[in-house]
Amino acid sequence: MTAAKCISTASAVLTRRFPPGLSRMGFAAVFFLAGGLGTPAFAQSPPAIAGDAVRGAKLYEARCEACHSIDHSRIGPSHRGVVGRASAAVKDFTYTPALKKLKVTWTPANLDRWLASPPKMAKGTSMGINVPVAKDRTDIIAYLATQTDPTAAAAKPAAPATPTKK
Repeated sequence: MTAAKCISTASAVLTRRFPPGLSRMGFAAVFFLAGGLGTPAFAQSPPAIAGDAVRGAKLYEARCEACHSIDHSRIGPSHRGVVGRASAAVKDFTYTPALKKLKVTWTPANLDRWLASPPKMAKGTSMGINVPVAKDRTDIIAYLATQTDPTAAAAKPAAPATPTKK
């Protein structure tokens, strides 16, 4: 819900009659403290990724690190910041034509499909390993979601300095 819609709806609610002993301001306070119409879209945090990230880290080490690393490309591309990243986007890695054509964002759902069967998602990929157990995939994805890209925040331009008056 947008902020404007939230304010508009709350305003409409506030023009009605209130229970005896509850003023308009009292109702407004109770309404908003109780969550009102829910959290506005601009204030919502991203949904948590289901799964056990600690178990996922162990699975990643056992199943993925032969070819991948969080920070360095090897046989496969690096995985830091993979959740939410476009496919075939790691600059220092040479992707197969199949991955270059894929053009998806690595959402948890797409990562789950990928890990279940890479060739079904991108015929001609060089990744021949899959993770057949759904719980294992969920936990690996939960772990990968914790491995955010520290350069993403640093890449945003800094706000201009406010000049001080002398």
